[in-house]
This record gives sequence, structure tokens and C-alpha cells, in this order.
Amino acid sequence: MRGGPVTGFCRITALAVTLSLWPATLPAGDRDPANAPAALYARGNHHIDGTGPRNPARAAHLFEAAATRGYAPAQTALARMLVAGVGDAAPDPDAAIVWYRKAALQGHVPAQVGLGIQLAAAGEAHFAEAHGWFARAEAAGGELAVQARILRERLERHMAGEGIHRARQP
Repeated sequence: MRGGPVTGFCRITALAVTLSLWPATLPAGDRDPANAPAALYARGNHHIDGTGPRNPARAAHLFEAAATRGYAPAQTALARMLVAGVGDAAPDPDAAIVWYRKAALQGHVPAQVGLGIQLAAAGEAHFAEAHGWFARAEAAGGELAVQARILRERLERHMAGEGIHRARQP
């Protein structure tokens, strides 16, 4: 079922929260509530989660619009799409790392885990940094803490002793 009363309430609540946090210093065209980062992100999700017409390219465009405005969930969603590749575009793990890092630095735990995964996949030279992101995500607690701990421990099994020691340093 599409657009029931709960969905409508959630959209209104998300819009109200977005507008209350939204700086008045935005350019005039960006003051339109439809262009708020959270609204752009929500519209992007509708193109990939089955609540709207499936259009991954449009979703990526909307996520990028919200991501460039600093919205961490959109930065993470865009990074995930870049890892997988969108439409005919080939995967771009380097661009994904850039977007994951922006969101991770804002404390977005899913981005911290995603960044750790991408850095670990990039090779041994990035293991210590990946370890650090997994540790930060684990320390934040919540749903992803257990996954972050498992990934951190798995990574430690692949790291040399000195590398683990350096990675554990604050």
C-alpha cells in the first residue's frame, strides 16, 4: 500500500524537522522545502525502495544533490550506489570512499562501517585506517556495533602484529 496515513505523517514530521534545522542563509532557490537535503534524500529513496517508480539513476541524482549539501545519510546512500555502480556506470570505489568519509566524519555510523569496508578492500596500506573506523562505529553502539566489532576482529586476523598495535593507538 502506498502513501498511507503513517507514511504521510512521517513525511510531514521529517519535513518539519528539516525546516527547523535548515539555515536561513541558503540561496533563495534552495529555500524551497522540496530542495531540503532530507526531502531530496527521501525522494531518492522512493526510487529504490519500491514506494515509487524504480529509477536508480534518478535516485543517485537526488542523493548527490542532498549529499553536496552535507546530508550524511545521502552521502552514505550515494557511496553505496557508487560501490555497486549505477545503471550502466561502472563501480567507482574511490568516489565511494570520498562520500563515505564525509558522512563518517559527521559521526554517521553506517558510513563509518562502509568506509572501513572499502578501505579494507583497498589493501593492506589502508588496514589501520579501516580498523580505526570499525572501532569508532563499534564504540558508538547501536545496531551496527556488533557488525563493526566482527569486521574489526576479522581485519585484525589479517594484520601483522605491529600494524594491529598502531591501529589500536588513539
